[in-house]
Amino acid sequence: MADELDANLLRAFAQTESPLPAEPFVAQTAARLQPGRGPLRSAGLYSLIGGVLTSLAGGILLPLRMRQTRLMTLGAAAMTIWAAFL
Repeated sequence: MADELDANLLRAFAQTESPLPAEPFVAQTAARLQPGRGPLRSAGLYSLIGGVLTSLAGGILLPLRMRQTRLMTLGAAAMTIWAAFL
């Protein structure tokens, strides 16, 4: 086999140098990702607040479900409240 380049191979390499249609795709995707006005923004805010409140409630209420830590958790809460008013 000779070291000559195949015409089909050269044609395939030439086609790979053609520009890709990425700009319209990127523009459409960026347009879809723009933050919406109205109910979508408030829904995001509500989900953020809900996530924070769920995390706090889980962090406070989960130790109360455990038998060994229930008394210690209540004692720590009582000491914290007592120290806040001194």
